[in-house]
Amino acid sequence: MERLWLTAASVPEQRTSLAHWRILLDSDFEQAKRWLAPTQETASAVPCLVDRNCWLRVAEDAPFRYLTYDENTHSSRAVDRAEVTVFGIDWLRVAESLCGQTGFHRSATSVSIKPAWHWGTAHPQMGFAFPMFLASGPLIDTLISIGDQTNQPFVVLRLRTKPIDSLCGRLLIERRGLLLSLAEVTQPTDSGAIVFTQPALESLASFQQQFLPKQPARVAKPGFPTPPSCSWSAIKIRFLDIDTVSITAAGVVGRYHFTEMGFARAGNKRSNVQWELLRAFAKSYGTMTWTSPGASRQNQKRKERLSETLCEFFGISDDPIRWMPDRCGWQTLFALDPEP
Repeated sequence: MERLWLTAASVPEQRTSLAHWRILLDSDFEQAKRWLAPTQETASAVPCLVDRNCWLRVAEDAPFRYLTYDENTHSSRAVDRAEVTVFGIDWLRVAESLCGQTGFHRSATSVSIKPAWHWGTAHPQMGFAFPMFLASGPLIDTLISIGDQTNQPFVVLRLRTKPIDSLCGRLLIERRGLLLSLAEVTQPTDSGAIVFTQPALESLASFQQQFLPKQPARVAKPGFPTPPSCSWSAIKIRFLDIDTVSITAAGVVGRYHFTEMGFARAGNKRSNVQWELLRAFAKSYGTMTWTSPGASRQNQKRKERLSETLCEFFGISDDPIRWMPDRCGWQTLFALDPEP
C-alpha cells in the first residue's frame, strides 16, 4: 500500500486518468486499482506509453468513442474509454475498511473531501470520543479545521510522512492529536482489504489509553465458585467444627471459615448472630420451628440477613430459606448437616 499512497500524494487531488495511474503505479497497479474509483470526468490528456514525457491530447470522436492525438506526429489512434476516464482514490472504501478494523463508527459526512474529512469516531468508554480524520490539504489547514469541529483528542491521517513545522507540532500537542502516515501504518490483506499494521494498532490503543480516566482496581470479593445455573438444591453445607464448614456444589468442593463467608462481627473476628443461626439450622438438618433450640422472635430479621449473606457468597439471587409447607417454621433449600 505504500506505493499507492506515495503515488497519490504526487497527484493533484489524487485524481488522474487510469492510463496515468497505470504508469505511475507500474508493477503495483493491479493490486492498487481495486482502491481506485471512476469519476464522471474525462482526462484532457494522457501520457504516451512509449515516451512517458510525452502527453497525448484526448478527443471525443463520437459519443463514447475517444481518440488520442499526438501533436508532434499529427497522428491519432482510438483508445479505450476507461483509459481516459479520471479515477480517484475510493476513500469511502478505504475509510470503511480501516474504521471497521479498529472499532471506529463511520461518520455520515458527505463524499467530498475537505481539508479535514471526518472518517469515524471511536467510543471506548461512555462520555469519551476519539474522532479520526483524513488530511487532504496542508497540515496546518487540517489542524485548524479539526479544531473547528471537535475539542476531543483526535487521530489525523495523511498520505505520506513529511517533516512538520513548529506551529503544527504545537497544535498537535495542544489539541491532543495523533498524526499517522498511511504509507507507514497500512497494509493489504489476502482478502483485498486495507488494514492498520500491528504497530499502528498499538499506537492507537496507547493514544486512547493516554486520555481515558484510570479505572480503579477491582477488589475481589470473597465468594464460592458456584457453577453456572447451579441452584440451592445442588448445594450441601456440612459443619466440620463450630467455625468451619465444608461446601459441595455441583461437583465443586471447598472448605471455608466463617470469616471467609461474611459472618464475622464488625471490628473483630468473632462470629455474628447469623452464623449462630446457621448452626442452629444445622442442628435440625436445615429446619427450624418454634420448638427448635434457638427459636426466637428476633430470628425473622436474622434469617433475612442470613439469606442475604448466603446469596452474596454463592452468587445466587433466590432466597435459600423458605417457609415450610405447613408454615410452622423455616427450611433451607440446601442440604445442611451439623458438626460431628
